[in-house]
Amino acid sequence: MNKQILLQMERLRGKMNAAAHRNQNIQHQEVLRLSQSLDGLIVQFMVEKRASQMKKTSV
Repeated sequence: MNKQILLQMERLRGKMNAAAHRNQNIQHQEVLRLSQSLDGLIVQFMVEKRASQMKKTSV
């Protein structure tokens, strides 16, 4: 699951960078929307990573 999230994060990061260059403004609504989506994926990744680590330490 983490690999899939990492791929989604990289894809979204690329879209965000492209939008920033295209709009020449990192505060453009499209860039901010993509950034928020990326933030959500980062949180999801960290939660899953922590859960995985907790399973390993409890075994």
